[in-house]
Amino acid sequence: MSLDEDLRATFMREAERRTAPPPDVAGMISGGRVRRRRRNVVRLGAVAAATVLVGSTAYGVLQVDLTAPGTDQGPASTPSPVVEEPPGLEPGRPYRMVVGSLRSGPLIEAEVTVDSDRWVDGDFARLGNSTGTTWVGFGVYEPVRLAAGTGCVDDRRMVMSEDTPDAVARQLAGLPRSEVLQAPARTEAFGRSAVHLRMRIDAECLNWYRVAETERGARGITYTAPGVAALNVIIDFWVMGVDGTPVIVDQWRNADAPAEIVYEATRARESVTIFVD
Repeated sequence: MSLDEDLRATFMREAERRTAPPPDVAGMISGGRVRRRRRNVVRLGAVAAATVLVGSTAYGVLQVDLTAPGTDQGPASTPSPVVEEPPGLEPGRPYRMVVGSLRSGPLIEAEVTVDSDRWVDGDFARLGNSTGTTWVGFGVYEPVRLAAGTGCVDDRRMVMSEDTPDAVARQLAGLPRSEVLQAPARTEAFGRSAVHLRMRIDAECLNWYRVAETERGARGITYTAPGVAALNVIIDFWVMGVDGTPVIVDQWRNADAPAEIVYEATRARESVTIFVD
């Protein structure tokens, strides 16, 4: 018998004499709780990854130079993390989205249903006319900061005052390059007390106009080419408090959007249900 065969036989006899340890039940329970918390973080992160480019599609595709300083991806054998993207919008089927989170930890979520398969994206969904030259859309999100300066994404000036619905609505009424069409007023919406206002915004930017920074990324409303009159955007905001956290539901349209897609966006927005997970 060779040395290799002798060692192999010895290891096999040793393995046969050993018994497997009992399962660590407490450890598995603890691990399950940790995984649940991680799932909450991944769900929020996956949505942010899917929506961080909202508004940029009108002007090209964001590219990353992986050879640039500070972008070293490590050894080729290191696997990249896999992020599960949220499902797309299917007509007649409720779509669940992450809105934000309470200070105490639980996620704020929403469900929405659309009428057709022409909707693009998910949490900041939009719908275009037959030629794709004019758009409508809606969004549900927790605002982190609101636009200041020019309102364009390349202007980093953003602010957030108090986080009560009235204070957020007042700040929205002062968005850059905007005009108040309906002043903030109390109403009932989505089963909650809310503050509603309507604005006209000049959304023409070198890149795109960013209304807010949210828990999932930037909320943009520019989807048409520069120099087009339709870049005047009409947008309605409903601001409400969800267990002390401000939440915004918005519905926007290009000024020349045809009535049929405005109606479809209204139907989608009216279907929104907000809840805490």
